[in-house]
Amino acid sequence: MSKTAIFLITHDSPIETAYFLDNLIEKTKDDFSLYVYDYFSGNEDLKTVLQKAAKDSNGEYISITKTNPVGIYDSMTQNGISEVKPDGYSRTFIYNKMLKSLVADYGVFIDINYILNHNWLKDLKYYYKAIKKSGCVSIKPTFKDISLSVALFEDETQPEDTLKTIWVNQNNVMKSFMFFSRDNAQKIGGVDDNLQQTGLELAEWSFRFLGEGLTNYYITQNNVIKYPIENAILFPEVSEHAKNEFKEKINRIVKDKNYSR
Repeated sequence: MSKTAIFLITHDSPIETAYFLDNLIEKTKDDFSLYVYDYFSGNEDLKTVLQKAAKDSNGEYISITKTNPVGIYDSMTQNGISEVKPDGYSRTFIYNKMLKSLVADYGVFIDINYILNHNWLKDLKYYYKAIKKSGCVSIKPTFKDISLSVALFEDETQPEDTLKTIWVNQNNVMKSFMFFSRDNAQKIGGVDDNLQQTGLELAEWSFRFLGEGLTNYYITQNNVIKYPIENAILFPEVSEHAKNEFKEKINRIVKDKNYSR
């Protein structure tokens, strides 16, 4: 049976994080391993909870701490070994480390501000396998800026292929919660190290699936709730300037047809 690695970046917000973990464990029946990259805030109780959740799922807890007077998260501890990176461990670095470490058949990027429903992972995997050329697949918490489309559904349990409705957005971009296969992620490569727009790292990465002829979409079979959490590290505010620069980069990619990293 195929396994899924669930990747989670955490920082403080103990109540919201504990609720997310309880919801994740309750609503996820498919086999998964949880990999937590924790910008450690000093809350030992929360660290213990995160370590247990990772261990119980045969995943891993990685701690990122500060060893300097200026507040940069510059030390990463994994398997008891610490490594200092003077310029700090950025979200881009962490996402790329997640992708390089992916050995499961599938991966999921997710944030703590999602409330999941029963069979969320099973349904994502089902769609991903049945719809050829799936890129990044997700479950939409809102109908804003998306429209209905159809895709050919190849279900081996059915006598004939069928057309299934899916949700798509015009720019083919996803920013946070997304399910993908290891094989496709290896084709796309890592998150762009040169992209300086914090909070848009995965948007650029997901867009590059277009270059492989893949489609990003939202399934119609399930639903989730996404709610706001104030946490500058997990949910940094994206400035209008950063948004405009990102749009220009996407336009250049399309114009030059250069989807490689």
